[in-house]
Amino acid sequence: MRRLVRLLVVEDSKTYSVLIKGILHEMANDEYELRAVETVEQAAAAAQDFDPDAILLDLFLPDSEGLDTLRSMKNLFSDKAIVVLSSLDDEEIAFQAIREGAQDYLVKSETDPKTMERAIRYSRERNEIEQALLRSQKLVRELLDSIQAGILIVEPTDHRIVDANSVALEMFKASPAEVIGSVCHRYLCLDQKGGCPITDQGKASDNSEQELRQSNGQMRPILKTVAQVSLDGRERLVESFLDISNLKKMEEELRRLSITDELTGIANRRQFMYTASLETKRARRYGNPISLINVDVDEFKTVNDNLGHHAGDLVLRKLTQLISQELRESDLFGRVGGEEFSIILPETGLQAALEVAERLRWRIQGHTFKAEGRQIACTISLGVAAFDPESDDLDSWLKRGDQALYQAKGKGRNRVEALKA
Repeated sequence: MRRLVRLLVVEDSKTYSVLIKGILHEMANDEYELRAVETVEQAAAAAQDFDPDAILLDLFLPDSEGLDTLRSMKNLFSDKAIVVLSSLDDEEIAFQAIREGAQDYLVKSETDPKTMERAIRYSRERNEIEQALLRSQKLVRELLDSIQAGILIVEPTDHRIVDANSVALEMFKASPAEVIGSVCHRYLCLDQKGGCPITDQGKASDNSEQELRQSNGQMRPILKTVAQVSLDGRERLVESFLDISNLKKMEEELRRLSITDELTGIANRRQFMYTASLETKRARRYGNPISLINVDVDEFKTVNDNLGHHAGDLVLRKLTQLISQELRESDLFGRVGGEEFSIILPETGLQAALEVAERLRWRIQGHTFKAEGRQIACTISLGVAAFDPESDDLDSWLKRGDQALYQAKGKGRNRVEALKA
C-alpha cells in the first residue's frame, strides 16, 4: 500500500527544487506531497499549516548558514527527520550536522530517485528510533520517584549497607544476609570507591549512569540517584537505582543503524568516510602504509533489469560476504554506492594491496551466485591506490582510487588497476 509522505524542501535554488520534484515523480514506493521554501523564515511560516514527515535541508540559505540553519530547523521541527542537502565541498559540515541531530545527508550532484528514496525512508526510520529513545529517557527521569526502584540505605562513614528493599535484592540476585553489612561498592559505583560524590566530593546529591554488579558477576547498566538525608536522627545515604538495560540496547541499536548499511551489514558511506579521514591522519602522523581498494560490480544493472532488485540484493549480500571472508579484522569494508564498495587496508603498501585486490577478483569470478532460481556469474573491477603522507590528503587519495577503478572498467572490466601518487 502506497503511503503519503509529506516533504518540506528548504532550498534557495529553484533549479534544484524543480529537480527534486522531478525525482519524486520517479520514486515508486510512496506518494509525496511537496512544500518548497527558500529560507528559514519561510519554513517557520510553513510550519503553521504543514506537518512534514521529513525535511530536505540546504544548510546555506539567504537568512542562515551552516550548522545554525540546522539548529533553527531543529527548533522549528524538533521531532522531524532532517536530511541535509550537501555539495561535495561541504560534506564535512554535513557530517557535523549529523552529529548535531540530522538523520542523513545527500550529495546534490549524486542524487537520483533510488538514493533519495532510501535516504528519506532511512532517515524517517532512524528518527522514529531517536524519538522513541528520547521519550524513554524523559519518562525514566520524570517518573524516577514513582517507578519501583532499587533502594539502599547506606552508612556514610564506612559505606556499609544498612537496609535494602526487595527490588534491590532482586537486581543484585543476592539474599539479605549477603547484602546487609557489605559495602555498597561491592554492588554499585565500582569505579568510585574512595571517591563518593557525597562523602568525598561534598555534593548534596548525584545523578549518574553507573554499573551494577550482580552476585554472579554479571554487570547491568543503571541510572542511580544518591543523596544524604536524615533518618531517625542519623545521617544516611539513600541510593535509588533503575535498570536501563533496554535503554542502552536502544542506544546501541541506534548507533549501529547510523553506521551500518542496512542491506549488507557492512559500514555505510558515512561511517566509511569518517574512518577514512581518521586513517589518513594517522598515516600522515606516523608514516605507516595504508592502501585503498575501490570495487565496482561489473554490469550489475543487467541483474536488476533481468531478474529484479530482489535478486540484485541477494547477489550484493553474498558478494559482500565473500569479500569479507578475504579481509582482515583490521580492514574497513564499506558500501559507498549502489554496487560500489571501498576497502581500507591499514599497514598495507601498494604491492600487498594489489595482491589482495587480485585475490578478491578471482574469488568473485570463481563463484556462481544463485538468485530467483537462476545461476548468475558476476565479476568485479578494482582500483587500488596507496596513501602518500607527503603529498596526499583524503580527497586526492580517494580520487586516485576512483581513477584507478575507471581505468579497470575502461580496459574491459574484471581486472585490477593501480595509480601511484
